[in-house]
Amino acid sequence: MGLRSFRFAVLVAMACAAQPVAAHGGGPSIWDVAIAYKEAKDFHRLFKYVTGKDPGFSHGLVRSDGSRESGIYAIAYLNKFLSDFPGDVGVIFEFLIGGDPKIYKVDGKIHGKRKRSKEIWVGLTDKRWSTVAAKDVIAWRISLRDGEKELCSYESFLFPHSKEEAKELASLSGSGKESSSGEVTERPIVPVSKTGVP
Repeated sequence: MGLRSFRFAVLVAMACAAQPVAAHGGGPSIWDVAIAYKEAKDFHRLFKYVTGKDPGFSHGLVRSDGSRESGIYAIAYLNKFLSDFPGDVGVIFEFLIGGDPKIYKVDGKIHGKRKRSKEIWVGLTDKRWSTVAAKDVIAWRISLRDGEKELCSYESFLFPHSKEEAKELASLSGSGKESSSGEVTERPIVPVSKTGVP
């Protein structure tokens, strides 16, 4: 095994050791997150072929481009049904791509009052991510919010470390601007259109 393969194996092992950030009280929490590539056909249902109508996706869904289905998805597994959450659920997915010092962000709202699901899918579906593989998402953090209040979050082991490295690289290259707290404030944000079924 070469040095490059060894470093990749270590990064994968550390990324798999993701831990939830403590939920507030006995409220909702995220117990696991999977990063996977999904094709448009993965969202098609037999009901649509028979009736011609799309019943909608049964899970909470946020996409960076609502008109496209194929892409990389962060799938968050919850301890409660979406219908048990207070009001609409805000979702923020921050991530780093290998070889790129920028921290990207996708955010949106899940209208989950009728959703009897314990999953939230956040998709990187616009064209800018079409050449990126799921394995290239090396560090990430997903958080659920009720307005300004964070309900719970979950992050990969590498995310806090990668954030520091991204900040350091940005200050060296001048590609980001740091606030007085030291956080990189100039971050590209991927626009999000409407989420799945209301």
